[in-house]
Amino acid sequence: MTKPSVPPQMSSDKSVSAFPEGENLFKWIGTITGPEGTAGVEPVGKQMARGTELSDFDKGVIVGRHLSGLSSRMIVRKVFEGFVYKLSLEFPHSYPYSAPLVRFVTPCFHPNVDMVGNICLDILKEKWSALYDVRTILLSIQSLLGEPNNDSPLNPTAARLWSNQTDYRRALHIEYERAAKKE
Repeated sequence: MTKPSVPPQMSSDKSVSAFPEGENLFKWIGTITGPEGTAGVEPVGKQMARGTELSDFDKGVIVGRHLSGLSSRMIVRKVFEGFVYKLSLEFPHSYPYSAPLVRFVTPCFHPNVDMVGNICLDILKEKWSALYDVRTILLSIQSLLGEPNNDSPLNPTAARLWSNQTDYRRALHIEYERAAKKE
């Protein structure tokens, strides 16, 4: 096995981090912060038309200018921004030729994460490459937070709520606060 590596540039990226858990180089603890700007956009008033330009970002409000010249306000909701999640990474002896087992330790209400923290992400399964390092894995999971694959949900409830960002955010906050109380 090749020792799992964290590239030097990871230390400058404050949104993801990972370190071996104690002396065991096969078990790591990772941390990801919900990416800034993971936004669910909700129209206020009329639905935005295809080909709409978005501009004038101000305090979470985007004013959209339709190609026809009509305007519509939209509220940008930060879905995962500010949330911090711990993950466990377990590296098989065949690493880097086999993907590590990565799970959320902090409960994560997400369409591609089940109730015990398993993650449905192609690069951790059939699209694994020996070229992926720990930073790449964590950044991919961070990206998945804002861009779920609802065609392959592990959490059908979260997948169903994703289209209604108000209800989704409410459920996300409830689950996150419940987990924080347990810690």
